[in-house]
This record gives sequence, structure tokens and C-alpha cells, in this order.
Amino acid sequence: MAEMASFVIKATDGSDLYRTGAHSLLEAVEIAVNHTKLPHADLSGCDLAGGDLYGICLIGASLKNCNLRRARLRDADLSEADLSGADLSGADLTGANLTNANFSGAKLENTKLARAKTAGAKGLSPSE
Repeated sequence: MAEMASFVIKATDGSDLYRTGAHSLLEAVEIAVNHTKLPHADLSGCDLAGGDLYGICLIGASLKNCNLRRARLRDADLSEADLSGADLSGADLTGANLTNANFSGAKLENTKLARAKTAGAKGLSPSE
């Protein structure tokens, strides 16, 4: 088993948002989901594939170029988040708040968007 490492999740302004010990970044984010909200977190380029992020609060977060394939983001708040270039193939965003989020260049094959709030979201339709 991998050794525990210390993870610091930064805000988009560079300040520390959350610190935890975990075996992987995915585990650190899953721990954070259960303990705090992560508004304006900078998770750009992270591999969170298959993560159980049910109900996570990532308002205004940067998730640029993240691997979120098959991630469970049901009822998550991703309003105003930047998901440009992210891979959300097979992700479950059922009931998520995607208001004013940016999905420009994101991969959305087989992404579940039932009951998601998408007002003002960019890049969700082929014409954007």
C-alpha cells in the first residue's frame, strides 16, 4: 500500500483551502467532500476519474483539463466552475447545479445530465 502523503488543495487565488493526509489526490478530495466545501478550489489537471464526489460544492472552482471520467457528481454544485478541456465521459451529473459553468472543449460522451441546472452554461451544446 502507498504511503500517506500530505495534500493541500489550493483556492484559485493561491491560498490554502484544505489540508489532509491521504494516499492519493482522489482520496484527499473524497475526504474533503465529507468535511468541507471547496469553493474556488484549483484542481486544474487533476485525475479524479471514478471518484465519488456526490454533493460536492465546487462553486467557481477551476477543473480545467481534469480527468473526471465516470466520476459520480450527482447533486454537486459546479456553478461558475471552469471545466474547459475536462474529460467527463461517462460521468454522472444528475441533479447537479451547472449554472454559468464553462464546458468549452470538454468531452461529454455518455455524460448523464438529467435534472441538471444548466442555465448560462457554456459548451454543453454542439453549437457552443
